[in-house]
Formats: sequence, C-alpha cells, structure tokens
Amino acid sequence: MPKALSATVPDILEARARAIARQENRSLSNVVENALGVFAALPRELRDQLVARLAAGGPDDKALREASRQLMFALARQRYEDARDTLAETIVVADSALAGTDAWSLVAESPAP
Repeated sequence: MPKALSATVPDILEARARAIARQENRSLSNVVENALGVFAALPRELRDQLVARLAAGGPDDKALREASRQLMFALARQRYEDARDTLAETIVVADSALAGTDAWSLVAESPAP
C-alpha cells in the first residue's frame, strides 16, 4: 500500500522539481517518487559519489554532467542491442527459395570490450 512521505528541501531543489514536473507533464509527487525509486536502486557507493559531486559542484557540475552523458550512452546502447537481439530471434524467411538457402540464422555480436 502506498505511503505518504514528507521531506524538507531547499527552495532551489523544490523549484527544480516543480519545473521538471511541469516540463514533463507529471505531478510533483510522481517526480519525487521516480527520483526516490532511481536513487534507492543505485548501489550505495554510486549514490555516495553522486551526492558528493552534487554537494561540490551543484546540479551543473561538469563531472556530474559527463557521468550523466556516459550513462545515457550506455543505456541507449543496451536498448539498441536488446532490440537487435529481439529482431535476430524473430526474423523468419518467408520464401527460402528466394533466400537461396534452407535456413537463415542471425547471431548477435558480442559487445565490444
């Protein structure tokens, strides 16, 4: 059963959360719920480093932005690889005579090291 939480945050963080909610057409509660869910899912060591970077440089910290960019790239690559693997598993040759072979198979490439 969902529980209500209460938190005191600095004005700048409250304004930023409201702006995100408005831009993404979501409720403030949904933004906070999602943020807490993501934060709770991260390993403690990563959470500690992110909190330290935020404290040192604020939300526009160069290292924080670069880490975000790298994570977005890794997630996009994983989404691409998942889609490629799904496609490779579902391709069916409708007419093997046109294909020139009795069976086709696609093998997913191993990710680059």
